[in-house]
Amino acid sequence: TCLIKPTVLNLSFWGCKNVGDKTIAGIGRLLLSYPMITKLELRFTETAVTNNGIGALANGIARLATVQHLLLVLGSTSVSDNGVQTLVDAFSKCLKLSQITFDLTGCRAVTDKSAFNLSLIHISEPTRQAEISYA
Repeated sequence: TCLIKPTVLNLSFWGCKNVGDKTIAGIGRLLLSYPMITKLELRFTETAVTNNGIGALANGIARLATVQHLLLVLGSTSVSDNGVQTLVDAFSKCLKLSQITFDLTGCRAVTDKSAFNLSLIHISEPTRQAEISYA
């Protein structure tokens, strides 16, 4: 057991083609051990992550009671609107979320439906900053 309880977590898997659902599920479980994280930055670009892994990650994110700043970059062609909806549902449980950056560049299975669903995420005061991009 770690005695230090971090409030910031920043992980980047850029171009790690062998990183997939097992890794992202492990990160989801890790988040369960650190519910006091206030800033979370996760980058999964050019990985093998699918909707199944996103579901496990969303489970951990949903339990972050104090997260205020969230950056999530997904660049996997296997992530679809279903995976994004799972994340939207998790984000809605993060009541202190005041800043979100969500980048879906490279997620070719994502449609306008995801952009609409992401626009419904409640961002709390005072900064209320949201940035969502996909291509």
